[in-house]
Amino acid sequence: MKTGLMMDIVVGSSLVGMYAKCNALEKAMWLFNDMPQKDVACWNTVISCYYQSGNFEEALQYFSLMRKFEFETDSVTITTAIFSCARLLDLNRGMEIHKELINSGSLLDSFVTSALVEMYGRCDHLEKALEVFEQMPKKTIVAWNSLISGYGLRGDSISCIQLLKRMNSERVKPTLTTLSSSLMVCSRSARLLEGKFVHGYIIRNRIQPDVFINNSLMDLYFKCGRVGLAENIFKLIPKSKVVYWNVMISG
Repeated sequence: MKTGLMMDIVVGSSLVGMYAKCNALEKAMWLFNDMPQKDVACWNTVISCYYQSGNFEEALQYFSLMRKFEFETDSVTITTAIFSCARLLDLNRGMEIHKELINSGSLLDSFVTSALVEMYGRCDHLEKALEVFEQMPKKTIVAWNSLISGYGLRGDSISCIQLLKRMNSERVKPTLTTLSSSLMVCSRSARLLEGKFVHGYIIRNRIQPDVFINNSLMDLYFKCGRVGLAENIFKLIPKSKVVYWNVMISG
């Protein structure tokens, strides 16, 4: 490493990325810190590496260092930083990043705005999440899911269903995550009518439910006293997964 190879920014960045992808975080950071010169891609690799390994605070620390050393951040940097704030439920830092973006006149692409919706939603600042969402010229599925999940965390099943209906009217195809988030909040609040709407949507569109959807459906029907419906779902799913038996037993 001391033969001059480290002087090449491109090679150094590639090596940092390689070690990061191989879960050799310590070696990646040693290499990064030893590089005499760094580019934006290299900083992004390190910040993303910390984020993906669950070290959200460290990701934000390197984001701050990057700006301190006056490197110009890009969409990848900003998106990862905002998602880190979301995971930490750090509304203040997330709002600070958002404010700086607005003040600098930066163009917020769909990745950044989706991250903002996620951050505001997870931090229960749903009014702001909705404001950012409505300003998006093209709403990503990540943004839709984040907003639904945010209302779900608040226990607002009606808003979740309204968003699901809006997705349908705007011809946006929900993912399993969308449906699972909607069902989970219906289950937690024992909202049978809304839960049956989601279940009906799944059946009508011939969607193959995953373990999360099946669990939420069974839990919903048990909580609402519809034991027969819960048993019908149980009969149709593989019995190899312990989690299904747990729901049946607890129900």
